[in-house]
Amino acid sequence: MTTSSPNADLSPSVDRIVVTETGFQLDDWHNRPKLKPSDLGAVKTQRRSYGVLILDGGQRVEDLTPWLQDVTAVEIGFDNAGDGRGFSLAKQLKALGYKGSIRASGGIHVDQFRHALQCGFDAVILTREAASRMPEQHWISTASRLGVSYQSRLGLAS
Repeated sequence: MTTSSPNADLSPSVDRIVVTETGFQLDDWHNRPKLKPSDLGAVKTQRRSYGVLILDGGQRVEDLTPWLQDVTAVEIGFDNAGDGRGFSLAKQLKALGYKGSIRASGGIHVDQFRHALQCGFDAVILTREAASRMPEQHWISTASRLGVSYQSRLGLAS
């Protein structure tokens, strides 16, 4: 549920806030089972489709290919804001035909949000602390400039 204002209070019991192009929401994945890549072969299709596949930027996407059609939710962790491997991983997943949701978590900042959306992420997961430091309106404004880039202004975008 999107908040009604940038300062709207989200439930204090929720540690993670999800930010999409439209603003802050409660984390609707918090009760889903967390799956590691090593779990994929051992769990049933139903659990793969309901669970959240937790990846880090160093994951080899080729290792996931046999199960991508069954997975509907992927969370890619960023160790820090300087680690761009998660962006590449999201693009590779989409290039392989992955159709489910992809969320970024960890060291993501508002100035990286537009790039995250362009790479295939649907949302970013923030801690409550990070959400208080980076107000909702900043995220919405960044997303609204999705089509604007210096390359497009210079006629260099493809």
